[in-house]
Amino acid sequence: MLDPDVLRYLGLTAVQGLTHVLPKSESVAVRGESDQPPVLFIHGLGGHRGNFAPFQAAFRLMGNPNTWAFHYGRRPLEAIAGDFAEMLAAAHRVNGNRPVDVVAFSMGGLIARYAAQRLGQTHRIRRFITMGTPHYGTYAARFARTELITLLRPGSDFLNDLNSQSPAGVGLDATCFVSDSDVMILPHESAHWLGARRCDLHGVSHPEYLLKPSVIREVYRVLGEPAPSPASPPAR
Repeated sequence: MLDPDVLRYLGLTAVQGLTHVLPKSESVAVRGESDQPPVLFIHGLGGHRGNFAPFQAAFRLMGNPNTWAFHYGRRPLEAIAGDFAEMLAAAHRVNGNRPVDVVAFSMGGLIARYAAQRLGQTHRIRRFITMGTPHYGTYAARFARTELITLLRPGSDFLNDLNSQSPAGVGLDATCFVSDSDVMILPHESAHWLGARRCDLHGVSHPEYLLKPSVIREVYRVLGEPAPSPASPPAR
């Protein structure tokens, strides 16, 4: 008998696939007034920008209509990250050259990190949230061999290079959402980039990060929290 977490993953992945009928691109433009910074979403491997349709609809209802989702296909990671950096720059311009928030799912978190850490985009990001991102790899990546999937294997040169820096070391205000029921991130602790704040979830499968209303509300809440105070200098 299959584990219930696996069954839920398989069923919800099929549901999530319905969002792939949406357009693959959207223009970055102001869509309404809001006291919240704009948000740029980026999906996971094999996903589609439509995966974030529930997030975008919910954020609009909660008061932030200025959200956009980046789409990428099967291309080299450097090319994907370069295109993401261009869309991030466009969002930054639309926001009056002020930083915007980035919410990333699964491998999208690593693409966003590469853009921030290796393409000089950190200054354009106010808050950075990852959901189910294999920051330290996943053993599930042993079941296939493509250019992008091999990057997700624990101990890959790509991951070791990114993880040579902490969030504070690159100037990112980062929060990682981690679920103990995520069968795609093995072990699930890999979803926490050390040094980032951590939000633990229970009973949330990999696709449910994108579909579950409680997760969407929690992401919105975290984005709206006051910025953390800078650390005080050591006493002399």
